[in-house]
Amino acid sequence: VFVAINKKNKKKLRENLNIDKPIEIENYWHDVIKSLQQLIWWNTSIMQDQNDYLLWQYRAAMLDAIYYEH
Repeated sequence: VFVAINKKNKKKLRENLNIDKPIEIENYWHDVIKSLQQLIWWNTSIMQDQNDYLLWQYRAAMLDAIYYEH
């Protein structure tokens, strides 16, 4: 699991993950990744025979698209 962090998407990530301090390298894993992994949608299971199963397996990759700011 990895989410790219830059000046443009830090604010949105902090708001959506309820992080109350700046995101830095030192707290990235705990504040960003661990917070994501505790969310209900992250932990929801999906059956292999469901149409979206392949997408669900790679949901971490979608995070960059969701939080990308240009």
